[in-house]
Amino acid sequence: MELVCIGFICDESVGIVYDPTRTGLLLPGRIIRSNPLIAFGIAIIKRGVTGTGTADAPLVKLSDAKSEALGNPKKTLKSMNKFLTSLFAIGMVAGATATAGVVNYANWTSQSGNTVNGTVGGVGVTYTGDVAFAQLNNTGTYWYTDPSHVPGTGTEYLSATVSNTPSTTDMIALASDGYVNTLTFSSPVSNPVMLLVSLGQTPVHTTYYFNTPFSILSDGPGWWGGPGILNNLGGSTLEGIEGDGTIQFHGSFSSISWTTSSQEYWNGFTIGTPVPDGGMTLTMLGVSIAGLSLLRRKL
Repeated sequence: MELVCIGFICDESVGIVYDPTRTGLLLPGRIIRSNPLIAFGIAIIKRGVTGTGTADAPLVKLSDAKSEALGNPKKTLKSMNKFLTSLFAIGMVAGATATAGVVNYANWTSQSGNTVNGTVGGVGVTYTGDVAFAQLNNTGTYWYTDPSHVPGTGTEYLSATVSNTPSTTDMIALASDGYVNTLTFSSPVSNPVMLLVSLGQTPVHTTYYFNTPFSILSDGPGWWGGPGILNNLGGSTLEGIEGDGTIQFHGSFSSISWTTSSQEYWNGFTIGTPVPDGGMTLTMLGVSIAGLSLLRRKL
């Protein structure tokens, strides 16, 4: 007789024990096949099989206390609830921390004087401040590369958080001090990233003074070569020495502002927003609920 069990969690009476690879528990039987596609797996167990078991799940003898707990539906349901709650909590943490991935970058579409408009991740974005020039609607030079100038080589922008560079040439360039530069979003955005192009020079260290702290995710030589250094000078102050790379603002933002010093001609930027976790947390919740439902039907 075969039992379909969730997460290598099986008992011959109610279909549940703990993962034998973690706790050393297994009913008197063995796993004969499994499906790893679901986060915590589906196992098919054949009960009543004797012998030494398999490499996947060696057979062990249950103690009387463990057998009693596993054979008691109420105790088992309580254990299952705790187990699935833990799995869901892990899914929530994974969803919250799984920031490595794709970023939606701004599409800058129009300019009027010192104002540039666009969208980022479906949210309207407006920049006001110093505009030396703006590359709109995928026109102009693609600056997000290494010194080879070949699109797709801009590894100085990539990190554990950011896996892609912009697919368009869109960028805003600055060249003058004395402005308050502001990005305003039509609705709040979470954990936005800013890509910097050629910030400062070896003899001229250009500085951005933001109104909020940031972290540097990556830097390195870009289109114009090295040294490609971005320095955080104290939480909200960024220094560039021919710096190309990515910084991130942590939290929810309706606007971000900064001023500059020791400007040069020129340095550029664009803004992006990380893509959500793609439903990982909801999937974990759905599978957990399905597992509980299956268990209660068996009980």
